[in-house]
Amino acid sequence: MGQRGFGDEEQAALARARDRIVDKYLGTDPNVVGVGLGCRTRGGVWTDEPVVVVDVVEKLPCERVEQGRLLPRSVEIDGREWGVDVVETGRIVLL
Repeated sequence: MGQRGFGDEEQAALARARDRIVDKYLGTDPNVVGVGLGCRTRGGVWTDEPVVVVDVVEKLPCERVEQGRLLPRSVEIDGREWGVDVVETGRIVLL
């Protein structure tokens, strides 16, 4: 998960942010295929910013996504904004 570990409080808050995304999108939006915790990537390079990572079949520009299916840029937990990093993975198939 990037270059540093998450502290217990940070990890607990991130897990609650992840759960909000899971509850709203995973299983209801066919484009969302996974949700986890990690560090943001920019230009293919991992940063130290802890985020909720959302795996999608196809990453689309905001204007091509229906308003109700648009993923948030962040999730607020206890007064702190946690970023959401959307990653195109394609369809995930269990073998």
